[in-house]
Amino acid sequence: FEYQVRRFVPETIPVNVMKNIVDDLFPYNAASRPLVEQIIEKGKRLYVLDQLMPYTDDTLKIGYSKAQLDLCNDHEADIWNFFVKSELVYSIEPAINKEYIEDGPKTQVLGEGVPGYLGLYVGWQIVKKWMAKNSEVTMETLMQKNAKELFNEAGYKPKG
Repeated sequence: FEYQVRRFVPETIPVNVMKNIVDDLFPYNAASRPLVEQIIEKGKRLYVLDQLMPYTDDTLKIGYSKAQLDLCNDHEADIWNFFVKSELVYSIEPAINKEYIEDGPKTQVLGEGVPGYLGLYVGWQIVKKWMAKNSEVTMETLMQKNAKELFNEAGYKPKG
């Protein structure tokens, strides 16, 4: 599948190595956690990649095409509103949460062009917002920060 092939090209090798290192250093058990906590944990990992690989294109870090990432950036508020209105934020249903955090060619309910694992993008934006308010925090402290507290403190409300 094209969406999978994109993440297995030579340029992604350093990103995948760093992802594995971060996951080894900061293991996380997502079982039975609300969606918002799962996406924030994944967002933390993307934020750490930003710090470790500042010159690496964001498309390589998240595995989206440029068009998909642009779509997410252009419609960030709409995406978040969808999560809120659909009552997904605190969902603990594995089958529902899987749609937003696991690999896939698209987000089924939003249709073609909208990338899969959309929760990673949202979690990344929430963590960026929180870190903008807490720039003195080390990466280790960020990774140990309770996801629910981080979400509540971030005040994430994208404007669109």
